[in-house]
Amino acid sequence: MSPFQGETDAETLTNVVAGNYEFDDRFFKETSEMAKDFIRQLLLKDPSDRMTAVECLIHPWIKLSYNMVSACNRLCRMKLLCHPTKIDEDLRQCESDQEDEKTKPVTLLRRRLSSCS
Repeated sequence: MSPFQGETDAETLTNVVAGNYEFDDRFFKETSEMAKDFIRQLLLKDPSDRMTAVECLIHPWIKLSYNMVSACNRLCRMKLLCHPTKIDEDLRQCESDQEDEKTKPVTLLRRRLSSCS
């Protein structure tokens, strides 16, 4: 849900142009204050007031998110987090995979390796 959302398309556009937005609890109650701070710093009307790419990369929310994903990937590689289930194995045997096995095994391998990331 867009924080600029209005009752009509025209109202939404007016909100975007004016820089008026709100994080409605119905849609953003699960969004952390740190994430909202990150978004607020990107939604500044004057582009020169917005965070730069470097500032974005050192924002606490990005650093925390990166660390969380990195930890999950590490646990997955150690087989402590990602345990394939019978359902997962059944899904991996879909028709398109079997076609790829005959014609493009490298593509299939890449797809299977990327499915854990």
